[in-house]
Amino acid sequence: LAILGTPITLLFGPVATFNVQLFLMPVLSALAMVYALREIVNRPLARIIGGLVWGFSPFVLSCLNTGWTNIGFVFFPPLLISIVLDVLLFHRRSSFRNGLFAGILIALQLTIGSEMVASTFFILALYGGPVLLVALARSHQFRHRLLDDLWPLARGGIAPTLLVSLPVVLFALLGPARLRNWVWDPWVLKIGGLHSLSVLVGPTLNSTNPFLL
Repeated sequence: LAILGTPITLLFGPVATFNVQLFLMPVLSALAMVYALREIVNRPLARIIGGLVWGFSPFVLSCLNTGWTNIGFVFFPPLLISIVLDVLLFHRRSSFRNGLFAGILIALQLTIGSEMVASTFFILALYGGPVLLVALARSHQFRHRLLDDLWPLARGGIAPTLLVSLPVVLFALLGPARLRNWVWDPWVLKIGGLHSLSVLVGPTLNSTNPFLL
């Protein structure tokens, strides 16, 4: 995001770049959902409503309020799901192109923030995994077609993903800003009934924690 906003930063300063990012956060997220819904929703108005609900969801608005641009751009989940649906159902693009698009998309999202990648794959595995297993067990043709598509998908997706993700991971683990110890205060880990609520609220009522405003 910082690299893409460099021209604005050079011309108008970092505050202007940040404001542009906040403006684009719900807009790009909504447009991504509208694009993803084109395969399964026929009516344009319904797609627009779905995009607005997604782009201006409480999650996005919360990130907009707190300035979390690294996780507030939620274009990744609908676009990835659109690729998955094309691989499994529609077959409008070749497996190699789908893998290439998925790799570029994952690489782009990793440069913005890895949280969205992890949460999207977790949700896909949690809800889509059982459905996929049932389909594989019940349809011999579907199983063979998916196995035939795996290698072209991997060929298209591995290169762009590794090209971007490997430097990011190495910088996070070995770079100058890497974590050398536990960063959370002990009260974050405390659990135990209603007492945990008082533990979490307690530090916010005094100024002992320098990370709390």
